[in-house]
Amino acid sequence: MAALRNYAADVGEDAVWAERCALLALLDERPPMPGERHRASWPEIALEVSLRGAALSLWNETPELTLLDMADFGDALRAAGDRLRQWADGDFTVVTVLDADYPLALRSVHEMPPILFAKGALRSADVGGVRCRRPPGQR
Repeated sequence: MAALRNYAADVGEDAVWAERCALLALLDERPPMPGERHRASWPEIALEVSLRGAALSLWNETPELTLLDMADFGDALRAAGDRLRQWADGDFTVVTVLDADYPLALRSVHEMPPILFAKGALRSADVGGVRCRRPPGQR
């Protein structure tokens, strides 16, 4: 499996894996953020996780935030882990808002993407413009 990118030098691979699973599960489930009633958008989740420096703490608060429309918590984390394992076997790099090599320029974007997929090395200089790809007819 491809090496995990640590978001902090002193965090072990198991902790990094758990944080990545929690981030992906949050993106799948989109629970309300603290103090909100609407389902969170991906950029809202990315911002909250980035500010906390952790996804797992937000995931652990999720049962208190909503009991409606949530998948089983364990199943959601397992599904996220399965997807991350598939991505780790791909010929691309996965960088999350938790990773130290997430481009600094994107952290200041109003709706920063929570996950980046890169072919080859990702350098901050390579991130000049990011756009959302939409299916034809939805532009």
